This record gives sequence, C-alpha cells and structure tokens, in this order.
Amino acid sequence: MKKRLILVAIERHARDKYMQALREFFQDSLEIIGYYTNEQQLPAQLKCDLVLYTSQELVPIIRSRITETTNILLLRRVLVRREMQRLYVYPPGTKAVLFDYTEETAKYMISQILDCGYHNISFTPLGRDSTPQARQQALSTPNQLLVIVGLGDLVTISMPEIIDLGWAAIDPNELLEIAVLLRCFTDRMEQKLLQYIQLTSNANHGILYFLRSIMESQNRYQTVVELLEDGILVYQKDGYITHCNDSFANGFHLSKNQVVRASLHDLPLPKALHDLLLSHQPVEDKWVPGGASRSSFTVSIYEVGVLSEVVDYVAVIRSSDRVQRRSSQIRLNLKSQGFRAKYTFDHILGRSDAIQTCRKIAEHIAHADGPVLITGETGTGKELFAQAIHNASTRRNMPFVALNCAALTPTLLESELFGYEAGAFTGSKAEGHIGLFECAHEGTVFLDEIGEMPMELQAKLLRVLEEHEVRPVGSHRIVPVNVRIIAATNQDLYRQMEEKHFRADLFYRLSLFPLRLPPLRERPEDIPLLAHSFLDRIRQGVTMTDRLLQTLMHLEWRGNIRELRNYIQYMESSGSSVLDIDVLPPQPHVPADRDMPPWAKTEALPAASRQEQRLMLAILKTLQNDTMSRATLTQALTQQNLSISEYKVRQLLTLMREHGLLTYGTGRGGIRLTQHGMFSARQL
Repeated sequence: MKKRLILVAIERHARDKYMQALREFFQDSLEIIGYYTNEQQLPAQLKCDLVLYTSQELVPIIRSRITETTNILLLRRVLVRREMQRLYVYPPGTKAVLFDYTEETAKYMISQILDCGYHNISFTPLGRDSTPQARQQALSTPNQLLVIVGLGDLVTISMPEIIDLGWAAIDPNELLEIAVLLRCFTDRMEQKLLQYIQLTSNANHGILYFLRSIMESQNRYQTVVELLEDGILVYQKDGYITHCNDSFANGFHLSKNQVVRASLHDLPLPKALHDLLLSHQPVEDKWVPGGASRSSFTVSIYEVGVLSEVVDYVAVIRSSDRVQRRSSQIRLNLKSQGFRAKYTFDHILGRSDAIQTCRKIAEHIAHADGPVLITGETGTGKELFAQAIHNASTRRNMPFVALNCAALTPTLLESELFGYEAGAFTGSKAEGHIGLFECAHEGTVFLDEIGEMPMELQAKLLRVLEEHEVRPVGSHRIVPVNVRIIAATNQDLYRQMEEKHFRADLFYRLSLFPLRLPPLRERPEDIPLLAHSFLDRIRQGVTMTDRLLQTLMHLEWRGNIRELRNYIQYMESSGSSVLDIDVLPPQPHVPADRDMPPWAKTEALPAASRQEQRLMLAILKTLQNDTMSRATLTQALTQQNLSISEYKVRQLLTLMREHGLLTYGTGRGGIRLTQHGMFSARQL
C-alpha cells in the first residue's frame, strides 16, 4: 500500500509548482495530495503519513488537523546554480533587495548566493511578513536591484531593475528525508538525486563524492546479487523490505515491485519460512519445508550492523533440490572417474537360461526405485549388474558411487560414507569432507561386501534408508539426501543374522528387490562365449581348440567369471595363435566327483603296450607335483623299482608330448605336465 504525502502551501501557484516537482521525483512511489490556504479551506483532518509545508506560519493550522504520530516537515528550497550566474555581471558594491515569502526565507536565499561566491552584491532581505519599518528602510536605501525567486505576482515593491532567479527547487536533503521517512527510496531516485544536487546551489562536494561512492558500491552489490541463483531478501526489524533479487521474486512467483517496499507480513510466503524470517534470529543452512506444492528450502539469515546496532537482516534462500543437484554435479565433475556407471545390460554376456532369467529380473528391478540386494559368489559380476541397473533406471544421468565396505576400517568407512565436519577427529581435513551419500544425491550408491559393514554403521545406514538424511561425523547438521542403495554380498546373510552379525531390520529393508547371480558352474554353456569375448579384448585372431573349451567347461571355477578371465589372460601370454590345453595354468580346481570330458576317459594315454602304458602312468605320477630333467626322471623311475633305460624314457616322453600330456621347458625348465597330463594323472 502506498504511503500518502500531503503538501500544504499558502499560494496556489506554489502548491502547483512543488506538487509537480514532487511527483516527478517520486513518480508512483507515493500518493501526493496538495492544498493551499489563501483561497482554500483545509480539510478538518489531514489523513496521511507526512505533511510537507512551505512556511512556518502554516504549522498551527496543520497541527490542529493531524494526529500526534503524523510526521511534518518544512519544505526547504534551494536556488539553481545556472540562474545565479546572472548576478556575476554586476560590479562590486552593487546594492540589492532580495524579496521572498518571508524575511527568514529571504535571508536563507541570500546565504545560498554568498556560499556560491557572489560577494559583488550587498543584499537586504525582505519578505511579505517584513515590518513597515523594515520595508520603508529597504526602499529608502539607494538600492539598484530587486532580486526575486519566482514570485513575480506577489511582489509589491518596485526597483529600477528586477531580476527573477526563477522558482527555487526543493532542497535535495528534504527529498532524501521524505524518502527515508516514508521508506520509498529506490535506485532510480538515487540517480535522480545525484543529478539534482549537481544543479542546486547548496551542492556539497563531500556529499557528492560520498553519494557517488555509495552508488558505485550499490551497483556492484546489485550486479553481484542479481547474478546469484540463490534468493536474496533484505529487510528491517519491522519487516519492511528494502531489497530483493530476481531469484527470490521468481522463486515465489512475485514481481520485484510486489516485494520491495512491502512488509514481510503481507508477502504470500510458506508459513514456516515466514515465521523464520520474522524471528530475527541469525541461522545458517536451516532446513525449511516448502509445503505440498513447493520444494523445501535451506535458509541462512545474517545481521547487518551499524555502530553496534542491527539495522537490517539479509536472508539467503536456496531451493534444496537445486542446491543438491548442483553440488552433485560439481562433485561428479571433480571425481568423475569413480562416480560413473560404465556398464549396461548389453555388457552382460550369456545365452543360458540361468543368466537370461537373472537379466530379466534385473531389468524389472531397474524400472522400480527401491533398495536392491545382489547376492552371489565372488566374481559373478555383482557390480556389473549394479551399474546396468543404474544405467537403465531414471537415475541414469546422476552419480553412481561405489564403495567396498570390506576395504576400509570402521572409522574410515563412516567418514567416507557420511562425511565429516572440519576438525571432527585427529587427522581430518581442515576443510572437512563431503560424504559419498551427499555426493550421490539423486543417484545410486553401490555398497559391495555389505556383510562386512560394522553393526554400528548398519544402524546409520538404516536411517538413510528410512529417513533419507545423513548427519556428517562431528556435526549437528542434518543433510537430506535422495539416493538409491544397491548392496551386494557373497556371504550368507541369513546365517549372519542368526549369529547377530547383521541387523535383521536392515536386511529386510535392503532386500526389497533381491537378485541372486548364478555361479559360472551353473551356466557352463556360457563359458565358450565368455572365453572368446575375453580373448578378443586382449588380442584379435587367436583361436581356441574344442579340446580346450571342453576342458574349461568342466572346471570348478571357484572364482567364477573373474577366474575365467584370468585363465584367458594367462593362456594368451603364451603367444600362440591357437590355444590348446598345453597352455592352461597349473593346478586347476577340479572336484573329484565332477564328470570329466570324454577325452580324459578314453584317450588318457597314447596307444601302446600294457607295459609301456604302465611306464607312462608312472611318468605322469612322478611329474604330477614336480618339474624335472630327463635324467632326473629316469633316476626317479628306477628308484620306484621300474626297469627302464634313459633311451626308453626319451621314447615315451616323445610319445606323451605328441599326445599333449607334457611339454619341455626352455633352458633348464625341465619337463612338466600340461593341463591334459594333470587330468590324466588324477583320473588314472
């Protein structure tokens, strides 16, 4: 609501002149009404916020028509510098009469002329209220000049020469005081006031410099504030708002004109925010609910003091969603290497029913948005599935943060997940540390080896799942987070719950969407596809024999896909373009009750006489756990009470080598069994 100003003058032309000047300066910031007394009766009551009067003789009339709380202010006038320059042409010693409304205002005008350096004229003040004696004395003095200030119609005396300096302007100090009293000062008025001061006679260079400095600082401040994405609101103790930026106004669907110079009490703000702003208590990052149709805020309120007195409050209002999205993006850029999911469902290889069923379940889980618990033996691809689920979900464009719970001590694990405040513990960073849950806001956190998480941290993790908030170590600050948690383990969590090593409430909260990954031995038909894929990534143009693939399909694979990949890397390092069983790593995992490939049963030894096969079997057993030269081998066989010459040993070794049972090492490498030979030794 606009403040009301009433101007009371004696003459009509004075009222009209100064009403026009006031409206040009204040424009639509004030409601301005004017009266004059010589031909017009004032209303019985002057209902307004400020009365501006042109002469002291009006004060008793005005006082009888206003309340005790209504402000009154004398309208002071100042001469215009450009008009005063006309006085410069008169020689020193010139005598003049300066006529104005009152003798007192005439003296005030003379002092302005003298302050501007026009000492060539000696003035006598005269006004409409001057006594007859003063008037007679002024007229009897041989004055050469009559100077008036826009009062041509009111002049009742004559002189040889009359100079009209034109209407005096309203004193800039009065305009500033009006703006302050009625709290309607704007940036546009500030610029106009500066121009006004430069035109008038009472221009103070110190004030001009000070005002320019203030304007420069204010322009910098305004530019910076408008560039901020945060909403900025500046208000006084009684709720009167002096400034806001576009971010604040737009955030609450208001215009700046609706906010600036309004009262906090009248703004349509959420009640919780409204109450916090009017509490006049400094706060920092206080979370405020936004209501059903609006996101929440974090609010900081700072005091602005002058001479040990609080004069203003500055509120910084941030949308929680925007701040967290922006901070997540910044952190993602800073640590992009560990915050990105690389794999999709296209990276999951296999045609077996087991893996296809698992993939369909995972794709279904990806389109939901709840906690996931992936179980499976080591090396089955739990993180691969976690990344694929993230990349197929609605969170795909947000961070994917992975952490192995078994890789850190309990203290480090807590600080890594939840972050910590500066100086939270000995050895902590001076600037504090942002936790992974905050970094992953709007994204996914993958917790591998969840079964290794200490019980005390399990309780904190449960709070994240239930309350969607974290509290950094050493802080009282609660940070809202929105993350999806995918946990993984190769342990039996049911047994851990029975042994009180894992919280049952956390288990059932995590396993909203359970996913079990099959071990490689349950999908042997996928091994050739996986083996070829791994080999092609290492070196193109290398092939594997059917005998090698059959062997791979019948291994136990305790390390699952990770172990298979290691086998392929080992065999490729042989440099051969065709990989066979002779390049398999030593000591494979082969269970005693596992079916052997057909060649291991029917072609274990080369075709030979019974005696030669008995000798070859002895050679296999002798080399099963050792590598040795031919001479050492012959000696070892002889010690087993076998009658065999070194020549015969050489002959049988050649035959067994051709059959893929053994190989010769280079230099002093000696003779050793191939993978085929190891199988044959165990089977036979």
